[in-house]
Amino acid sequence: MKNGELSKKHSEHPGANSPRIPNRDFVVAGDLTGDGVDELAAVFYCDKGGVSWPAQIQLFESTVDGIAALGQPFGIGTISGGARGMPSGFKYANGRLSLSGPQVLLSDNAISPSGKFAASLAWNGKELVTSSFADTTHGSSKLLETSSINGTWCLVESSTGAGKNCLEISFPTVSSGDHDPRTFSIQVDGDLLNMSTYDAPLGIFYPAKTSVDDKSYPEVAKKNINEDRIYNGQTRELYVRSGS
Repeated sequence: MKNGELSKKHSEHPGANSPRIPNRDFVVAGDLTGDGVDELAAVFYCDKGGVSWPAQIQLFESTVDGIAALGQPFGIGTISGGARGMPSGFKYANGRLSLSGPQVLLSDNAISPSGKFAASLAWNGKELVTSSFADTTHGSSKLLETSSINGTWCLVESSTGAGKNCLEISFPTVSSGDHDPRTFSIQVDGDLLNMSTYDAPLGIFYPAKTSVDDKSYPEVAKKNINEDRIYNGQTRELYVRSGS
């Protein structure tokens, strides 16, 4: 950055730049850390080799030595299914970053996404994290606060006697046991939330007081109904929050 403007090309990495498209902002300012001082948030993407990669968001803060990067870049591809290119919307509002853009659905390839998403990002003291998300492929959809699904979920019942004891969810990743973290996607349908990895369903999130809908296994409908649950209809595994 020179004289308050980002150079069109980085001297060492000319393939990486902050995009410039008429009537679209990719550099915004706002107080994301809550210290009363605005930070800068910039969208960057790389098309080295002629291929656009998923965009990233980098925060910058003012220091005694000038502008400096704050935290690590946030990869938009982690919440867009790996969609390449730039977001269609990017702004600061109420202490968060709001963005929207293309989303890769399970039937898509990375360069031809047919889905859409909207999300907000917040600073957690160390990095940018997804604070809310919506699948907007078929129009407007309620933003899901990711805090409703993040955390440790432990198995309370499996009709097969199998299954992992606990799931560690930190949207958009899930891990269990000794397995590496996997990325999962979500589709919001009213108060219900479908979660799936690239090769299998993860489960449906049922808020407390909501009956589980599985006509082939009706016994599960009212189990732990006073708690939030995640139910995998394929494996008939029912999870509740650890300690609940």
